[in-house]
This record gives sequence, structure tokens and C-alpha cells, in this order.
Amino acid sequence: LGPRFVLPYTEQPMDFAATFGRQAPVVLEIGFGMGDATAKIAQALPDTDFIGCEVHEPGVGALLKHIGEMGLSNLRLVRHD
Repeated sequence: LGPRFVLPYTEQPMDFAATFGRQAPVVLEIGFGMGDATAKIAQALPDTDFIGCEVHEPGVGALLKHIGEMGLSNLRLVRHD
């Protein structure tokens, strides 16, 4: 799931509409830990897009697992500090 949901870090502004394929409000979460709360919030708010930033590789993997299990499409991750 990484190639689809983990975005490369860039210093350029992100085009959210292109990233998610739609126009929607966007929430940035810095430091999502293992991603449990992030996944639940993204599931509860399908009309909102979420960008989660985390440096902890096991946390990124855990959230990717949640994305797959929950069928989330409104969440993208950036592994960067």
C-alpha cells in the first residue's frame, strides 16, 4: 500500500486536489503514532481528506495496515520529520 498512500516529501506546496483526486477539506496530522486514532477519524469523516506525517516507520506501517483493512481512500502519509 505504500506506493499508493505514502507521498514523497517535497518542499513544494502540495496540490491536494491532484493528490486525492477531488476537492475536499484537508486536515494535517503531525505525529500520528501508530495511526489508530487517525484511521478511525478518517473513517468517520469520509468527506474530509487527511495527510499524516510521521517519522516512526512501524507507525507508518501500522497505519497503512489500517488503511487496507478499513478501505480508506481519504488518507495519505508523509514519512518525514
